[in-house]
Amino acid sequence: MKITDNFLSDSEFKSIQDYFTGDSIHWYFNNSIAGNKQGLDQFQFVHAFYDIAKPSLKTFSPFLYPFLTKLNAKYIFRIKANLRPRTSTAVLSDFHTDMSLNQQTGIFYLNTNNGYTKFKDDSTVPSVANRFLSFSGDLEHCGASPTDTNSRIVLNVNYIPS
Repeated sequence: MKITDNFLSDSEFKSIQDYFTGDSIHWYFNNSIAGNKQGLDQFQFVHAFYDIAKPSLKTFSPFLYPFLTKLNAKYIFRIKANLRPRTSTAVLSDFHTDMSLNQQTGIFYLNTNNGYTKFKDDSTVPSVANRFLSFSGDLEHCGASPTDTNSRIVLNVNYIPS
């Protein structure tokens, strides 16, 4: 597991953060998180940019270019943004892996809040704006909703590093 704070320059990050928190992006309702758990507070909004399983889905935004350049991936399987709305108490999704293609999973945090990423070994990574977390794609993880801000926004990428 590797955590990189200040992943992008301040100006690059501000541009991408403004895009994800503004009114230019279209968010789509998902009635479950990680395709599993459903129920009260077990929902999120997503925006898929690319998915190897859906070849027609290729909506790379120019706002992603600084992130993709810095990531310098050899191959990308999927890129999507997740927006978890605030809940009155922290709500965890089910533990899951994103895919099983011997890939890395990356989470790029777009805002600071008290939500976090949790792993089966009980370690947690707080949501800090401009932080990039990269880990082996076979590590089960889950996300916690925020209670101190209106939303937790992350960019999720599954990739093969260069």
